[in-house]
Amino acid sequence: MDLIKTLLLTTLPIILTAVIGYTSWLYQREKEKRISIQNQLSDKKYQVYIKIINLFFGLFEDTILKKEETQKDIDSKMLEIIKELTIYGSDGALKQFSYWKRTSGNGNKTPAQGLKDFVDIIIALRKDMGHPSTKINYDDVLGMMITDYEKSKKELGL
Repeated sequence: MDLIKTLLLTTLPIILTAVIGYTSWLYQREKEKRISIQNQLSDKKYQVYIKIINLFFGLFEDTILKKEETQKDIDSKMLEIIKELTIYGSDGALKQFSYWKRTSGNGNKTPAQGLKDFVDIIIALRKDMGHPSTKINYDDVLGMMITDYEKSKKELGL
């Protein structure tokens, strides 16, 4: 009986230490895997967000410089963005982009409403990219893009 008691007292701490160590290692390994996957998804998400911004600014630049991108090129870029945004984008970014896509081509929007929708997408993207309490507003974004913004603001009805 004393032999069993002695064996238990000497081996039980070793066994418990091994079990706790293995459990801790397993937990850490899974945590590292999760972080790695999240980082990969964030990279993909940021890439698609950049494509959205590039599309909008490209169209804006084409308008200013009176260049015309073919509708086929725009549609191709949009399909790629929609595909990637659906997979990698946050709910807020996806909903805002979807709203813009559904309502932008119906002919009922004024240019000012279209610009506001564009800024709403930028704000949603910024929130998802680590700026959850962003204070950016329409004036901040559009003021950087439009020459003589105050005058244009009145003309557009912003």
